[in-house]
Amino acid sequence: LPKQYKCNAGESYNNSMLGMIQSSLATKESTSNGESRYLLFLTENYAALKILFHYLEDAVMTHSKVKPFILFGSSFPRDNEYTQICQNVNQIKLCMETGRTAILLNLETLYESLYDALNQHYIDYGGKRYVDLGLKTHKVKCFVHENFKLILIAEKKTVYEKFPIPLISRLEKHIVVTSSVFCEWQNDVLGLLKDWTKKISHVDDHENSSQFTEEEAFIGYQQDTPAALIFQATNHCQRKRSTTVDETKKAVFLESQQLLLQTISPDAIVRVNDAYCMEYGEVQSEYFQHIYSPSLFHYLRHQTTRCNADNGCMIQVTTHSYVLSHKELTDIAVSLRMQAELLYLHQFETECDFLTKLRSVFERKISKNEEVLLVIQCESGHQKGDLIACARYRVYDERIKALQQTLNPPGRTNVVFIIYLPRRTSSLTFVGFQGEPWVSVHIDDLRQTNEDITSFNMYRSPISVLFHSCLVHGSSDSLARQIRQGHYHKRLHECIQPSVAKLQDSAQNHDKGAQLVAILLELIPKNPPLNIDGLLLYKALVIHVHSIIQQMEEVKALDVNWAVNVARSRRLLQQGGTLRNALIKKIDNTIIPIFAHIIAVTNQYDNLTLFHSNQCSAIGQIWLTIFRDPQIVQFKYTDIVAAKDHNYEIGGTQFQCKFPFFWLVKEIIDSNHESCKKALGLSNNDITSNLTAQVLNSHIGAIFSSVSKEHENDLYERYLHDYVACVHTSMQDDPRTECKLLSEALNGLVQVEWSLVKKLSTLHVVYLSNRSCLMWFGSLVFCIPSILESLESRPSPWMMAANAVQETVKCLNPPPFDGDSNSESISKWLQKVQHCLVSVETILSEYPYDDITELRCEWHCIRVIQMFLEHIGLKSKEMIAFAKQLHETIGRAPHFGKASTVAKVKDVLKKIDSSTNRDVEGSCHVFFIELVSQLCFGYKAPDKDLIKLLFDTIFTCKPGGIILSTGKLSYKMEKDTVPVIRSCLLQLLLNLNSDAVKEYLRQYLAKSEQVIGRNESDKCQLYLLCIKCFQDTIHAKHEHKPLQERTGIASHVLEMADKYFRSHNFDNSLEYIEAVAHTRYGLVIAREALHTEVTQPECAINTMLLTAVKNVCTCPIINQLDDSTANGPIIFLLKELAKRYGMSFLKQASKRHIWLLPPQLKTTKEEASPDMYMVYEASYCRMRNIVADAVYLNKFEELQNVLNGSDASDFLNLALHEIVVLGWQRLNQMPKVIEKLRTVITNCGYKLTENMRNMATILLQSQDNFVLLSVPSQNPLHRLLLSVVIHTAVVMFSKMSTSLLQPFVKMLTNPAALVDLYVPTMPDDILSHIGTAIIGIGTYYECPNGHPYVVTECGKPTQKFTCPVCHEDIGGINHQPVPRNATIDVTRRGDRTQRGYALPAPEKRSSDPAPERQLSAIACCLIRILMHSALFWTSNSNTLASDAVKQLMKSSSSAPQVLLSHLEKDFETLTKAIKRNELESSVLVHALLQHIYYSRSPQDIISASQLQTSAQRSQWELEFQSFISPVLKNMEQNIKVAMKSILNDDKKEYGRLMHIVHEKSIADRKDSHNPKTHAWAYHPNLSIENVGAVFQAQNLQSSCPILSKFLQQEHVLRATQYIPDIFKLQQLLYQHFNHRLDRTVASSKSIGDFVKQVPEHRSSEVKVMLHSLNKAWSLCRNIFPSSVRIPEQLVSFTSNTPLEYLIPTASGAGMYTTLLLDFLVRAHNSFLDECKIVKKETSTEKWPLQQIPIAYVQQLHTLNYEAQLHSIITSHCQYSLITGQGQEVQYDFPGLEKSLVDHFIHGKPRILLEIPYVMYRRDIHGVEQFNKINENFPQIKLSPKIQQEILGELGSMPRLKETLDTLEIVMAFLGTAVGVKVDMKLSTYADNLRMQFSPKIQQHCHLSHVLSLWETLSIALAIQHVMRKQEPFDGINGQFWCQTLTVPQTDNLKHVLRQFKLDQLVVGLFQLISIYIRNATQQEHATSIVDGMQLFKDIYAPDKDPIPLCMEQFPKDITLGQAIETWKYIVHYQNRVEPHPLI
Repeated sequence: LPKQYKCNAGESYNNSMLGMIQSSLATKESTSNGESRYLLFLTENYAALKILFHYLEDAVMTHSKVKPFILFGSSFPRDNEYTQICQNVNQIKLCMETGRTAILLNLETLYESLYDALNQHYIDYGGKRYVDLGLKTHKVKCFVHENFKLILIAEKKTVYEKFPIPLISRLEKHIVVTSSVFCEWQNDVLGLLKDWTKKISHVDDHENSSQFTEEEAFIGYQQDTPAALIFQATNHCQRKRSTTVDETKKAVFLESQQLLLQTISPDAIVRVNDAYCMEYGEVQSEYFQHIYSPSLFHYLRHQTTRCNADNGCMIQVTTHSYVLSHKELTDIAVSLRMQAELLYLHQFETECDFLTKLRSVFERKISKNEEVLLVIQCESGHQKGDLIACARYRVYDERIKALQQTLNPPGRTNVVFIIYLPRRTSSLTFVGFQGEPWVSVHIDDLRQTNEDITSFNMYRSPISVLFHSCLVHGSSDSLARQIRQGHYHKRLHECIQPSVAKLQDSAQNHDKGAQLVAILLELIPKNPPLNIDGLLLYKALVIHVHSIIQQMEEVKALDVNWAVNVARSRRLLQQGGTLRNALIKKIDNTIIPIFAHIIAVTNQYDNLTLFHSNQCSAIGQIWLTIFRDPQIVQFKYTDIVAAKDHNYEIGGTQFQCKFPFFWLVKEIIDSNHESCKKALGLSNNDITSNLTAQVLNSHIGAIFSSVSKEHENDLYERYLHDYVACVHTSMQDDPRTECKLLSEALNGLVQVEWSLVKKLSTLHVVYLSNRSCLMWFGSLVFCIPSILESLESRPSPWMMAANAVQETVKCLNPPPFDGDSNSESISKWLQKVQHCLVSVETILSEYPYDDITELRCEWHCIRVIQMFLEHIGLKSKEMIAFAKQLHETIGRAPHFGKASTVAKVKDVLKKIDSSTNRDVEGSCHVFFIELVSQLCFGYKAPDKDLIKLLFDTIFTCKPGGIILSTGKLSYKMEKDTVPVIRSCLLQLLLNLNSDAVKEYLRQYLAKSEQVIGRNESDKCQLYLLCIKCFQDTIHAKHEHKPLQERTGIASHVLEMADKYFRSHNFDNSLEYIEAVAHTRYGLVIAREALHTEVTQPECAINTMLLTAVKNVCTCPIINQLDDSTANGPIIFLLKELAKRYGMSFLKQASKRHIWLLPPQLKTTKEEASPDMYMVYEASYCRMRNIVADAVYLNKFEELQNVLNGSDASDFLNLALHEIVVLGWQRLNQMPKVIEKLRTVITNCGYKLTENMRNMATILLQSQDNFVLLSVPSQNPLHRLLLSVVIHTAVVMFSKMSTSLLQPFVKMLTNPAALVDLYVPTMPDDILSHIGTAIIGIGTYYECPNGHPYVVTECGKPTQKFTCPVCHEDIGGINHQPVPRNATIDVTRRGDRTQRGYALPAPEKRSSDPAPERQLSAIACCLIRILMHSALFWTSNSNTLASDAVKQLMKSSSSAPQVLLSHLEKDFETLTKAIKRNELESSVLVHALLQHIYYSRSPQDIISASQLQTSAQRSQWELEFQSFISPVLKNMEQNIKVAMKSILNDDKKEYGRLMHIVHEKSIADRKDSHNPKTHAWAYHPNLSIENVGAVFQAQNLQSSCPILSKFLQQEHVLRATQYIPDIFKLQQLLYQHFNHRLDRTVASSKSIGDFVKQVPEHRSSEVKVMLHSLNKAWSLCRNIFPSSVRIPEQLVSFTSNTPLEYLIPTASGAGMYTTLLLDFLVRAHNSFLDECKIVKKETSTEKWPLQQIPIAYVQQLHTLNYEAQLHSIITSHCQYSLITGQGQEVQYDFPGLEKSLVDHFIHGKPRILLEIPYVMYRRDIHGVEQFNKINENFPQIKLSPKIQQEILGELGSMPRLKETLDTLEIVMAFLGTAVGVKVDMKLSTYADNLRMQFSPKIQQHCHLSHVLSLWETLSIALAIQHVMRKQEPFDGINGQFWCQTLTVPQTDNLKHVLRQFKLDQLVVGLFQLISIYIRNATQQEHATSIVDGMQLFKDIYAPDKDPIPLCMEQFPKDITLGQAIETWKYIVHYQNRVEPHPLI
């Protein structure tokens, strides 16, 4: 309707809002409509109140001529009481009686009393109206004037939610918005203003997809705010009387903008850009130049000077900073020359109290020129909007009254309301813009500071510019001037405590953090001057920080628009409170990790303490000079792994340095030394000169050159102290004496007049050149500490170790061997010698022979006596006497390189031989051999006379030189009945590796040829023997080296050999033999390289090696491939490849390298499959021919006759398999042939047993019923497996009566009978054997079927696995085991060895050979092949038998398929064990079966039915191993013989290559007597595996128990030598990453990335460590316990492997390296313990073991035998050539055992393992920090009363956050503080750190309250976040941990919460989230909160009970992933029903 229209004639109505209001207020006389209803105006947050008052006053005054009475209800806490209600009712009563209009606001509690009045329920009496006013139960009648009107003004939301419906219906309602009174042009301006506010406000939050809102940009913004602004601006413009509407619109819009910008938050201005608002530049310029106030003081100073009001200003200030203290306000008032009065709204309980205080202020008598500053503060504006509105109205009202009552106005009173508002508070009831007379403004930060980063230009500057401009002076640039005046670098002083808090005190250096803070606070000025040039340390620090920040900006790690990003992050703004604080916090968070890194690097070895105590000395000057040089002290951003929250270690080293930055100087000199060493042929003096020159040319050299002469000696001595302490590892409890001795020795090498650089260079060169000796010197001192006392007077670094040996020799003088000597004293002496033996031997080997000849001889005297006693002397007292005689005979320093000394020893031995029985003769022989090998040939070539003496021992000659006989190398002549050439002396000569012995080698070869004579065959064997010895020597020398290095050596020796072959013909010379040996060695390495190339495509073969191999293999001079001859390197390489990896691999490799397979050896024909049954030769051939005639020639009569009359019927099934099954496709009339064969077999006589007949029937049935029969030709391995299966079944069926074979027979006939028996080779219950030895390494569990497994660390499972035995689920999740898994007591559980079949599934079995009990690895593997073959046959025979096999194996899968997989695994294991290909492995099995078939087993053997106990099984295994030992003992020969029989099969056509590879009939060839042919014969390398096979075949376990244990564990013990390198790598990773790295970063980075970050001079060292780790991992990864699931991709640690797999952690990906180290240390210790037990059982000799921490372990402490093991094996392996009989290989196993004990076991300590676990970065309130504080300071809780007092004092969220930040820094120091009293006040400890707390905390809190205070503050802060609908837990992944609750869950939770004490539940859940969930894995989010609470208690609080009562009633379906949302819900619920006591 139009605003005015006529209804009746002469009447007009105003339909506008104002018209309706005027009509409603009209009196009865002035309206024709009679009485109108009372009015109810609905407004939002009183936003339109000002406009409403304006029009209401006009309307009321129009009708009643009396101003309305406004009653604003009080919101003070106690004003809702009865008394106040009575007062309000009385005031309304007066209005009623006088007819004055009453306007009621904020009086909801009063409306009940006015019920009748509001309903206009009047009582007419006497012409007057009355109404009842209610006061509780009383009613009072009140006269109602006819002009009385009642107007209610209320918030729309309050009306809708709280007003009764009848009341709302009764009143006339108007929704009031300011815009409703606007005219058209004002609405246009309103639209423009709203669009402008939207553009300014709606900016994206760069951390999420949401946008900022108007309410966040303009503080106190409401929907009606723009209209209110326009209303006020219109009034101002109307006063100015603008001419046109457009001008008015523009003026109103601009002024509205100005008013609105006064309430804007500065972050809103900062974050806007032209993408959101095109005018943003103008807006920002206007704001920062004319509106922005950096503090309240600045604003008041400006506002009070321009305020025109005589009575002062009225200002409403909103802020995000906490409110002012009285002192701060006083300071502001003094600066403004005002009197200050500070009021807090929360201090007044009633409105009356507030008014009383106001009146006292307003009525104060002040002079006219004086001003009062009245400040009223409210700390919770978002919650107390009604109270603020009430107080604001009362202030205005009282101010007016005071002015009206005063005739002479006093001075001005400025009223300032300061209202703290948090950020992003929903449903804000506070109205920011109030309109005149109030001035509304937002001042983000009330306090004044020099660090105002929010100026117009500075917030757009990169952080690096803020620091850089501080360093530039004299610049006229205004920005630079602003920055310099801002002192942004002074943040360094503020960042000292948090930076040091990031540093972790080491275990050795407690509480250094507080000391470091004190030093830094003294060194770094708090308020540095503008010009910092005079502060050298400070300026250098600023430059370093600036450099790193600049690097961060360059690599985009720090955005140059950092301030805008902060302004666009709600999270960062919330954390900072104000924009200034957020920006400063961002700067601090950038600086702190950088500063912490600088401190950590600079303070290594307490380097800062050194500077602090020597600032004014020369040391201090050098310190500063080095620190200021960025080329020396380099700080790189790449060295800081992440940009925040780093944790470093304070003083993690063991000594305090005396030389500034000595470790950097050391690194510089070391790196230069490495480059100097690369030049070959330089002496130490040359290296020193070059090193000195290089260092002088460096920056550090320039610094040292400037040092005055008077200070050089002092500096050198300081550096010497630090260098020795750093590089020399001493195992002494007090290493000072040892280090002092070494320092004096090194100091003696320098001359005083040398320059400092030359002294330092000399020091490095000398130490590094003698490092090995000095390391062993330390070991020797550890063994005999007393030698230090004697060494103090001999300071010579070169001879230091030798001097130590000399003193050791003195301490080890042999006992007198007189009557007082007994076996115990001799044993003690032997112990000392054994402990020192390796150290002394190694030290002596480091010196040139001639330098310490006498000392070496003295040591040899001790060694001879030691050897004699060990071999002979301890056997009886008489032998001890001979020991004395031996000692006297050889003298104090015998020279064993001379014949005379050895002759003396021989004389003594001969006396022993003649005076005692023959039992000692063998010991004398062993002693003599050891003496000759270790002492005569140990160091250099012996004298000619000694060689002649030894030659005379093995060759007896006539006077003319003609050899008569041969003998052993012994102390006496023993002639051989048949001449024998032995390799012992040849090997000893070869080991010397010297040109001086070549003449002796020629003599040996000549004498050997003379013994052989003209026997060409023996001569060929002789040359082959020599070649073997040469090759073994080369192999022993290089075996331990990496493949890459060996390929380089191989390529070199092949090139040299190729040159020799091309220039020399075969002449049987020593040089030719050597060239052949080198070639063979090079080709063996080439074999490995070719295999690696094919199997690991990423590993390319060395091109130099490939070229050398190709050249030597294609050389026509040495390679012969004609029809009659095939020899040469190419033939040898083909043999190596085929025999090791198979013919298929050979053909695969030849496709890559065509030259590898010469054309003469290629064939187009398909290679025939060998008939493996030819091992039986003629016996089998006859049967096979008969079956073939029957099948192909239809001659069945002969087959019938043979089956009825011959025992050869055992071979029938073998022949059927070969002819019928494998020839199936070649038979044309198969059905008829099969039928005839069945008829013949059915009708044959008794010679064919029933089992054999059934077997034949199965072979002749359909192929589909037999797994392997269906694919006989597709897979070569399957063909081999099938032949083994058939052969096994045939042999076992034919030997059914043999007792030893009954287990296999039962598997063929009745497998069910084995279910309850102990099946051979099945694993034992390990726990029953190790007993108490495993206690303490974890918790043991059982799967549902009783199979044990262990959970290490905390003992509670965190991952699920499958039991390797029964495949049931094992392990668990969230520290809860899966169902039906229980813990076990391993000490009481007894033997639970499983009966029946107990091997895991094939895919879970390891293919690495491993022994089982007393079975060797090969024997175990062979037994399992026979066992699985028998079961495989049975499972295919019929369904019933197959079910029985499945029952035995406890498997639900197809039995044939599972058994086939087992057989494949067995064959893979066998090929590894014997290092042969699959064909020859199969040949070995067939040879074994042939042996079983033809041999008679021993009697009285345990049969299958007697395998009732584990002991009986062990006995059976020993007997069976003994039974098959002939096959294993001569395995090489047996394979050759069997292979020869197979290749001699005239029915098969094999290619020439097959014959050559397997060396068919070499003896029958035309060139069989040509040495060239035998030179390239295949000969397996001498290896530990071959030795083990021979040892086990000879059953020597009981006679050599230590050797037996060594061979059983050798594959693990070999890896223990890498313990030092692995631990060093873990230490490096710990130092580099502990507390510095997030797990996500670790998973994203690779090992290659880490290696690139390593300094160049350490990169080679790190690569060696990684190589050692890979070597150990490859050896052990397949033999870890089955419960350890190793990731499939973790085959090795490559450059692409994620870094998290390398970093040592207690769980997760990094656990595998820690597991490896733990496994190796346990293996090392276990082996030493076992050896000690064996020694104790086998001799009276005692064997104590020392223990050292792993941190001190070096290579000398581990079983580092790889470099020497092959040499020892070679020295105890002897090739013998018996003339006319061929070669033999003999091993001296007792001697080998003793050498192992002497070199690798004696003196080795047990290792104490302490793994340096890396802890990934976490918040300071992590569990680790809590535990440390609780351990150092037992904690108690604060009382609820004290908690409330503290929170009440802190009040606002900014103060809470600031206090919590301070507390967390203090907690970081407390975590490692020791020696501090528990009852110390927290404030006292904080004072030491220059930090402060609030008065209440100072009063009540001690160190024992720290955790309780942290919990109180954290929960209060989190609850405030929740009440403001903000996230309470920062840094937790919302994807997994912020899942919402479903509606049923919410309903259920609401129901059960009534049963809980909510405050306990809030605290308990908060702890669960903050501690447990924050550190939980993502997989745990599905765990219920109930289980999570229990886990939290078990892991983190086992002695406490954080679990709230009735937790079992908590909903089980609410998970940890919903815990945060659950906690929020509980907080809201509590706020409604039971407010938390902390809020």
